[in-house]
Amino acid sequence: MSYSVELAKQIENYLNSQEWHFDFDQEIGHFKFGMNINSKVKNVNIRILVADDFFTVYATAPMRADENDFVTMHSLGEYFSRANFGLRTGNFEIDFNDGEMRYKASLYVPDQLPTLKMVERVVDIPFGMWGRYGNGMLNVLYSGGEPAKEIEIAEKPMEG
Repeated sequence: MSYSVELAKQIENYLNSQEWHFDFDQEIGHFKFGMNINSKVKNVNIRILVADDFFTVYATAPMRADENDFVTMHSLGEYFSRANFGLRTGNFEIDFNDGEMRYKASLYVPDQLPTLKMVERVVDIPFGMWGRYGNGMLNVLYSGGEPAKEIEIAEKPMEG
């Protein structure tokens, strides 16, 4: 698999500017690190996959749903579909084969190197999304929370 070394270097520049510790696999162009977030989820595992003209950030929850629990899997699918409706940059995903839950954001840059601000935006979006929707996901996953109600709570305007 090929990837843009220049694009990987720009992502590395951003990560270093934040003083974040990460691993980079230069054979395939993948970054890996963990991030604490403002949610009961507490932290997410980050993978940044670099290609020739785009990069994708995956922020994966540290727990998995039971793929054999049809009712919970269906509820989580509904919850993430409701969360995704109207999102402009990225989306939640759930793997119905193994219960993995993640948020994905990508940036396509075919003709130029992205600025550090552009990289920052794409790398940071998943943290904010898990911060906003993580508690509701946990309620659906562990407490039988009703997806529509949990989304209503998550999307309630913040005070202040």
